[in-house]
Parts: sequence; C-alpha cells; structure tokens
Amino acid sequence: HIDYLLKESEIEEIIFNESTEKIECELSQYISNNAKGIKNFGCSDCECESHLYYFKNRNEAIESVQNAYKSIAMDFEYFKI
Repeated sequence: HIDYLLKESEIEEIIFNESTEKIECELSQYISNNAKGIKNFGCSDCECESHLYYFKNRNEAIESVQNAYKSIAMDFEYFKI
C-alpha cells in the first residue's frame, strides 16, 4: 500500500528485513501494543486489525519497530535516506 501513502508523504527512513518467513503479523501484534492502528489497513489477508500504525513522534515509531524485530529475534536493517 506504499503507493497510496506516497501521494501525501515521502520516505525518510526504512527498517526492513530479508527473510522467507512471514513475520508481518508478529511485528504488527507487537507494535499494536505501543501505537494506534489504522483499522483494516494492509491486513486484508490476515486476522490483524491493522498493519499501519500512527505514532506521535518518529523516535517512538523507530524504537517500537526495532523492538518488535528484537522480540522475535529477527535481524533487520535501518537506513536514513
């Protein structure tokens, strides 16, 4: 859904991983404890309430995503563009 989001925004930082494992829902579940989700966004193929979250500030968002990866012991990359 990045094409929809880029109509009104731009990418400044990226946190990602390369894996054959499907971990999106595990990450989403962790992040949902710390942020407000946009209901039904990006999760039409699962039972999650959302895969897009709102944070009040960027540092809080980055920390939550990094901690989500750490909670499932998954390596990740972080880049500023």
